[in-house]
Amino acid sequence: MRTFPLEPPLPSAKDITETLKFILCRFELSSLESQKLEDKLQTLMKSLNCPVKLNKSTLCTAGTPHHWPSLFAAIHWLAQLCKFDDNWLSSAQPPASENKELSYAIESYLHYLRGKEDQVDINLSRSWNKKGSG
Repeated sequence: MRTFPLEPPLPSAKDITETLKFILCRFELSSLESQKLEDKLQTLMKSLNCPVKLNKSTLCTAGTPHHWPSLFAAIHWLAQLCKFDDNWLSSAQPPASENKELSYAIESYLHYLRGKEDQVDINLSRSWNKKGSG
């Protein structure tokens, strides 16, 4: 009788590191060879206002399970941005300046990321309400 493990194999530190390198390539940061992986990733996450905070010790010890929740949350968030970028490039939607719904959504999300969601442009809100009620 053959038995199967109850749990899938856990990712190794190398698997996680390779995933992070791939993500950095997607954001065109792999060419910065003078920086360490940890520095490149921190630069990327800071420039994108990533809601997940990672310190260098988390990145240096990627194979330890107690660091995985924040590490995988960051990987997931960055992967979602990559998917958005892929969809954005392949879609035939008009630019945001011509699409009021898209402009409103982007503007609202940017205010949310900055912690200023109460400052969404009133004109956008009014134009959205007129369009929705008409």
